[in-house]
Amino acid sequence: MVGTLGWAADWFDLQKAGYWGVFLVNLISSAAVVIPVPGLFAVCAGATSELGFNFGLLALAGAAGSTIGEVTGYLAGYGSQSVVQKSRYYPRIHRWVVRRGGFALFILAVLPIPLFDIGGIAAGSLGYPISRFFLWVGLGKLIKFLIIADGCRRSISWLVDLV
Repeated sequence: MVGTLGWAADWFDLQKAGYWGVFLVNLISSAAVVIPVPGLFAVCAGATSELGFNFGLLALAGAAGSTIGEVTGYLAGYGSQSVVQKSRYYPRIHRWVVRRGGFALFILAVLPIPLFDIGGIAAGSLGYPISRFFLWVGLGKLIKFLIIADGCRRSISWLVDLV
């Protein structure tokens, strides 16, 4: 969370930090279980044409950091009863992960919603294999970040041209 706050407060220069900075911001923001921290904004900001980042590598850095960070939710579910398990969404997402496994984790990872933490906790509590967790979550996060990076790159360029 400190990295994200530092970036938001302009203590963190994305142009100097580069892909590793995007990786780090997404790692930290995804590790913050249940607290929505905007790691997506680092990818979106990096997608501007002025910074000159490759949007595919930017998406890969964000997805890798975010996927590794999601292990905190998985471990929270694996190790103990979590506060999130008392959430009204938990029973539905838990059943969905039981029935659909990797597909459910993939869909939750693609969607830009904070409910993924509940899916990670459900996967951990079920003892879902960590290697498959990384595979499905990583693929979902990569697709999400590719869409975010490309969308931001196109819309920011369009907005700059408009102004």
